Amino acid sequence: MANIKSLIALHVWAATSSYEALGDFGWLYSDFFLIEQIPSRLAYTGIYRFLNNPERSMGGAAFFGLWLISNSKLVLTLAIFSHLSHWWFLSFVEQ
Repeated sequence: MANIKSLIALHVWAATSSYEALGDFGWLYSDFFLIEQIPSRLAYTGIYRFLNNPERSMGGAAFFGLWLISNSKLVLTLAIFSHLSHWWFLSFVEQ
């Protein structure tokens, strides 16, 4: 049960710390649409002190926590699919 709570807490921390560092501008992908407003310096606060792309590695932690709660192969499959899809999306968009 402690593993489940830690994965969910890790997901919540990653999401809130990312939002605090990026604000609405970065959280809602505004840098794709409002190019002239992109900050000139990168933010290295919150979770970004430890990871350059926290949503790539930590974004799906809650889904794996749900898999541990449910102990279902379907939920595991969906967690893996969600994590890989998000990883692919970030890799594709950033290039």
